[in-house]
This record gives sequence, structure tokens and C-alpha cells, in this order.
Amino acid sequence: MSNLSVAGFLLLVIGVSSFSVASAQTLEDFSGYDWGNHEDLGESVDVGLLTLSVDAGGSLKAVTKPHGIQMGYRKDAVTKKLTIAGPAEKRLNIHSLDATDLAMMVNPQVTVTGYRDDTIIAEQTMGPLWDEATRSGIAVMLSGFTNLTHVEIVSAGVDEDDSDIYFFLDMIEYEVTDVPVPPAPPKPAPPKFGGWPLTMLVTLCLLAVARRWRACSLA
Repeated sequence: MSNLSVAGFLLLVIGVSSFSVASAQTLEDFSGYDWGNHEDLGESVDVGLLTLSVDAGGSLKAVTKPHGIQMGYRKDAVTKKLTIAGPAEKRLNIHSLDATDLAMMVNPQVTVTGYRDDTIIAEQTMGPLWDEATRSGIAVMLSGFTNLTHVEIVSAGVDEDDSDIYFFLDMIEYEVTDVPVPPAPPKPAPPKFGGWPLTMLVTLCLLAVARRWRACSLA
């Protein structure tokens, strides 16, 4: 095989491997679903490859003008935490979130934490989620939120009274990847029989032969 053919083959392998590891980057803007405006979604809803859920007793609703999802919209279903999870046996990279705080939460900031199983990988504060100058929500770029199993969003407040969250999630920019496969450990080096060990072995053999010959000659 020529050098050009080998190079082409390697590029093909690398391309196929890359394709199998990561999906295309996705902008989830919550459009294209058959939800009604202000439709209650319960405590969990699947959107594309993601699952959005709130803590037990919390609430989610869909909005369509414009599209988005609001958590904690019911006073009898207070929400403390929003979880964004990827598919099982996969990893999640989240690049940015768009959010709008129309209701003006008591604490205007939220904390976004990325987890790989039970290990915290990244953490970032967002907010306020309202730009008075443009009368609109904000877009936040996230840094380090890669190779995750899920993300949790909670209030940045420390008091129980200001820990509710009830903003609108407008867009998620993300991608889903395969779980990275760790490289195989290097194979142990084969034992070396040359050098000093071989010399010692030969010497011992010669000594044994000499002793046997001497014993025979004295008999």
C-alpha cells in the first residue's frame, strides 16, 4: 500500500471514530413539540435527547409564545431544582443556556452545576436572568461543562425563603457523546535473557559440568 493510500485510510478511520464518539451540536429551542401554551408537563419531560425534571412536588409547563419551559410556575408546586440529563450510557456537553426571569425571582441568580455521576465537574453562576436595557432574557456561555451525566440548576440564595426557581428556559446548546474508553494498559515487557543474567547462567552451568567431570576423574 502506498504512503498516500495509508494516509487516506488513517484519515478515514479517524473520521469514522470521531463520528461514533460525538453527535452533532444541537440547539434545543423547545419548538416543534405539540404542547399547548401553558400546558402542565408534570415533573419530567423529554426534549430531543435530553430529559428535564424538577424535584418531587415541583412543576414544569410549556410556553409557545415564545417557546420555552418554565419551572415552579405553580405556588402549590414550588420548585427548588431543575435537572438536565442526557441519555443513559452517554455523556453530555452543555455549551450555553438562554433563560428569562420574567417573574423576577426573589434571588435573581442561579447556580449551574455539572456532574459526572456523583462528582462535580464544573460550576457557574448565572443571573440576573433579565436585561432591563433590552427587555429580554440573557444567553450564558458555560465553561468546562463537558463529559457529564447531568446538570443541576438551583437558586444561588442561601436562605430557604429565596431558594425557589421559576424562570423560563429558552434554549440549550448541547451535544451528546459516547462514554470515553480508557486506553488499554501497556503490555508488560518480555523478560530479557541476555546480558549479565545469561552470563551468570552459563557460568553456573560450566561450574556444574566441571565439578561433575572432576568427580568422575577421581572415581
